[in-house]
Amino acid sequence: MKKQKHPWASSKTAAENAQRVLPGLAESFFQAGRKAAGEEQSPKALHRFRLEVKRFRYYLELFTPCYGPGLKERLNVLRRVQDYLGFLSDCAATQRMLEGLATLPAREGKQCSAFLSKQSVEKRAAFVIYWRETCDAPGKVEWWVNYLEHFAGQRRATQRKPARRPAKARRKASGKAPVAAPPPAPPASTEP
Repeated sequence: MKKQKHPWASSKTAAENAQRVLPGLAESFFQAGRKAAGEEQSPKALHRFRLEVKRFRYYLELFTPCYGPGLKERLNVLRRVQDYLGFLSDCAATQRMLEGLATLPAREGKQCSAFLSKQSVEKRAAFVIYWRETCDAPGKVEWWVNYLEHFAGQRRATQRKPARRPAKARRKASGKAPVAAPPPAPPASTEP
């Protein structure tokens, strides 16, 4: 996804704007994600993709009132992608920090670096698997785009129960006598 200004139309409703713009953002998300999960990317490139995912998620969250519960499922997918990428970004930042520490003994520095490298390799592999099996599985692009194009403004209204009248008003309406309060409890004994 390239950073761009979006053509929000002031003459359109929020739902109409969502239908026009969000599907294209979803397609851009998938293009960038395939690149991030495909070839070996630098930590900087993965960090940039993480920021793109975050921006896309924020746009979707902004339009949450326009969509139904299906958007929550999609947002959870984005959060999980961000978690993977955030871990990778943290590992890269920690490795850079360790390289700058002159006081860290060489042996410990190498051990920490090796540990972080191993963690990065494992988390990157997990990210690629998650991307391919969950995000980019067959039909997923259409699942996103179709939802964003067709379900904006069609949020299912939750049915509210009518407010209950106070108990006194309900008894009066039913003709029943008020229920007497229970007698007070006897005082507690102070005996052992």
